[in-house]
Amino acid sequence: MKNRVCLLRLPASVDPRGVWDKAASTHTCKPIDETVQDQTFLDTFDWRLFNRNLVLLKDQKRYHLYRLQDRETVASLSLPRGTEPVFSTDFPEGPLKKILQTYLSVRALLPLAHARTRRQTMRVLNRNEKTVVFASLEQSRLADGARTDEPFNTLVLRAVRGYEKHLRRLDRSLRDAGAQSRTEDLFHAA
Repeated sequence: MKNRVCLLRLPASVDPRGVWDKAASTHTCKPIDETVQDQTFLDTFDWRLFNRNLVLLKDQKRYHLYRLQDRETVASLSLPRGTEPVFSTDFPEGPLKKILQTYLSVRALLPLAHARTRRQTMRVLNRNEKTVVFASLEQSRLADGARTDEPFNTLVLRAVRGYEKHLRRLDRSLRDAGAQSRTEDLFHAA
């Protein structure tokens, strides 16, 4: 299978707007939306999920379990506000609970880091005005005594099936503007 996801990191010295503008100068980009989310990263005291290349992220009322290497969601679940599961057995039946039970055993989930993320999402179009890549610029800041106060800026590029060539072209253009291969996730910086 061809690679359809590209994750790039923008060093603190690189202006995210400048990189976005560079992409827009060589590609047609149409904004989709812009959101701001408070997020909490959860794991056990001995990092059971992280050690299996997984991250459990909680935003306002949704839990997302995703793989670190490609940010693909493994399982997700919406819960009513005020519902704060601590153990895997506290989650309702479903894929998320099943996976968590496998890795957590009887260990409790702990909030390990908090971040606020501003996400701008765009569609990248080809000459025929078809969407070929979905691109998101994520600007995150860790809170609560994090090791660093620097912003953590990530570009997430997802090619529409069959348009991997456009993804590679956009990736090169963004690297020319200062983006780098992402070697760590926001969770690593926490």
